[in-house]
Parts: sequence; structure tokens; C-alpha cells
Amino acid sequence: MGTLMIITKIFKIIAIPFCFLVIVKITLALQNLNEALGRVDSLDQEQTVWAATQIDHSITDFRRMVLYQLYAPDKMMDQSLGREFDIFYSRLSQVSDPILRKVLENTDFTLPIGEVEQARDSIADILDAPGPASNENLVQVYTIASALQELWRPYKFAVLQAAREQKFSQITAARVALRSARNSILIGAFFVLITLSLIFVNIRISNRSNVLEDKLLYDALTGSFSRSGFYNNLAKVRNLVSVAVVDLNKLKEVNDSMGHHAGDELLKVTSAALKDINSQNGFVARVGGDEFWVASSLDPDTLKALLDDAAKRIRLIFPDYERVSYESPVSYGICELENFSSFHDALMEADQKMYLMKSKIHDGTKR
Repeated sequence: MGTLMIITKIFKIIAIPFCFLVIVKITLALQNLNEALGRVDSLDQEQTVWAATQIDHSITDFRRMVLYQLYAPDKMMDQSLGREFDIFYSRLSQVSDPILRKVLENTDFTLPIGEVEQARDSIADILDAPGPASNENLVQVYTIASALQELWRPYKFAVLQAAREQKFSQITAARVALRSARNSILIGAFFVLITLSLIFVNIRISNRSNVLEDKLLYDALTGSFSRSGFYNNLAKVRNLVSVAVVDLNKLKEVNDSMGHHAGDELLKVTSAALKDINSQNGFVARVGGDEFWVASSLDPDTLKALLDDAAKRIRLIFPDYERVSYESPVSYGICELENFSSFHDALMEADQKMYLMKSKIHDGTKR
């Protein structure tokens, strides 16, 4: 009995500081988890993706306006090359955005700020010269803008890839912190008699983990997969045949003329239409403001027919689209995966095809 009492006293002496240390460990683990989740929440991925793609879109729009000025000035309507260049100039200034620089800091890419600014200023010197620009000057402007777009395209994809990898890195850190917190709670449960409190903390952690998973894998507005969710699903599916890059046309015009609530509704309708045609054969992700990716087990011809059906469905469900355009509400490019050495190469080619279709639709609208 005496021995038992001695052991009990020793246990009490040891248990009190040990329980205190366990509580401290739990507190620190939860603090680390909260900080890791905070870093995930603070990643400005949408701004990064928007800046990278808008620079490319702006160059494309400016080149088109130069061509109109050269060969079809009647299509300019109430637009002016000077006003378009002001927008173009502003977009190019974003190349020095610290967000883009931070995303690329751990890659082999260094933003070509000097080259972009030199090309931008060269165009400004030509267009700001006294009197109207001659055809020779406009050809020179178009040549500089084309070279600038070729320069920027690899950086655009590098920014998108780096942003995705940075997001996954922060998610991994958050998951490590999550496991550490749970382990600390399990250890503390054996030495600290606060079962209800531990259950409450565990529920909170689980709920935050689910929120974190949803933020990573799904687009909040449309319910489609996010870019990360797309790649996560891509690793699980083995029978894919085709990939399509789909871009929603005239979203900005819908937002400007009918309000952002209408633009949000159009995005939801588009996402639903794409998921309906592909629900049994693949999956859909919204990867940018107006861009979707479709991975499918269907061949390109069948997928093309279904995308055309989806475009008709969008116009039927969202009839107000005719207030901004009578053309197709979506542009798309499709590639068959077996023709490419990597999925990334197929995606880039599909992206180029989408831009070509968008250009044709834009030209048809101007007529």
C-alpha cells in the first residue's frame, strides 16, 4: 500500500507539469494550423490569374484594333485606336505587379519587365507623334505588338503553373499542421480530463478542414471544379480522350450592361450546361474569370457537337444574352490527348484553338 501511495504521489507530481506541457503543445499546434490556413486564405490566386491573362487578352484586342485601322476602318465604329491603346498601356503596366513577381520568385522565369516596357514605349512614341499614324507606322505598331505577345505567352502559362504549385505548397503545409494538431489533441486526451473541450476542438478542426478542401477543389460561384480540383481529378481518371478549353464570350459586356449579378448567373448557366453534356463522360472546371476546362472520354467530334448543343442551351436558358450578341456565347478549342506528349501541351494547343475561334466570332460580330 505504501508503495502504491508513493507511485500515486509521483504520478501526481509528474502529471501536473506534463498536462501543462500537453496543453501548451495543443495550443501551439492549433496556432500553427490557424497560421497555415491563414496563408492559404491570403493567397491572391484570382488576382494573379486575372493579371496574367488580361495582359495577353489586351495585346490580342490591341492588335485587332490596329488591323481594323489598317484594313477596315469602318469597323472601328465609335472606338478609337488611341483609347484602345490607353487600355493596352494600362494592362502592360501590370507586368511589374509585385504579385506576379512573387509568384515567379521560385521558378526559372524572371518577368521581362524591361522588354515589355520598351515595346510599350516604342508603340507610344509612334502613336503619340503629331498627325494621324501612317499605314507604315501602323504596320510597325502591329509588328511590335505581335512580338510582344509571343514574348508574354510563355510567362502567362508560367504564372498560372507557379500559382497552382504555390497553392498546393501552402495546402500541404496546412495539412501537416492539421495532423500535428490532431496528434497533440489525441495525446492530451489521455492526460487532460477535458473530453468535451477536446471534442469541440476536433469538430472545429474537421469543419475547417472541409472548408479548406472545398476552397481548394471547387469554384465557389458555379460549383464546378477549380483549377486545383481539375488536376486532382485528372490524376484519378484514366480513360480521357479529349480536352477542351472553353471561354465565355461577352462576359464583360453582360456585366457592364446588365450588372454583375447577370454575369454571375451567366457563368452558373454556362457551368451547368457544360456539366450536363459531359456528366457521364468526364468533368468540368472553371479555371479563370470566364474560362472553363472540359476533360472528356469522348472523341473530339462528339465533344464538339455537345459543346455546340451547350451553346444553344445557354442562349435558351439565358435569353438576355441577345442584348449583347447574336453569336455563340462560347468559344472553344478541342484537342485529342493521344496526339500530344503531355496533357499540358494538349491544353496549350486547345487554348490557341479557342482564341482562333473567339477571333472569328468577334470578326463576325463586327460585320
